[in-house]
Amino acid sequence: MTNAALELNRCSRTRGFTLTELALVLGIIGVIITAIWTAAGSVYENNRTARASRQVLAIITGFKSIFGITRVNIADWTDITALAINNEFMPADMIVPGNTSNGIGPWSGSIVNVYSYQSGNGIIILYQVLNQVACNDLGNAVATTNPGLIWADINGTAAGDAHSVSPGWTPSNISTYCSQASGNYVYVMYSMN
Repeated sequence: MTNAALELNRCSRTRGFTLTELALVLGIIGVIITAIWTAAGSVYENNRTARASRQVLAIITGFKSIFGITRVNIADWTDITALAINNEFMPADMIVPGNTSNGIGPWSGSIVNVYSYQSGNGIIILYQVLNQVACNDLGNAVATTNPGLIWADINGTAAGDAHSVSPGWTPSNISTYCSQASGNYVYVMYSMN
């Protein structure tokens, strides 16, 4: 064989990636993208929970500015959401212009209402229409130290009382209180004292 023929024969044997090699590379890329997607989802969920905690604190601080010295003189479970919105006690990210019947929570579709709690000289903040993850995360955030917390409830399972500052929930039993449906609710009662 001549040199030209050998060179041509060698070049014709050079090939690209096999389907197996290509599938392996695509699989590795898929694993990397899945890991990034999962990590990003966790970060976004933590941000939503932190935002809800800031919202609760802003609402409490606002109401303490008017009820801090005097007793709450509005009958128990009276919806005072409009009062919270009109007096700017609800953060701007919770307010839908023209709507004073409820605020919006950080989770898609979630709504927030504020009620009076005269007998405990406090207010009730109710987060509704929560998915299971949001219910778990908000329940766990509520279960940590919350100055002034006098009662908390997840889907009808109460924890804490007027003599206890922190609810008796644990992360494992909170997950059993939150259903897989998207109709979960969490409410907390705070003292204005």
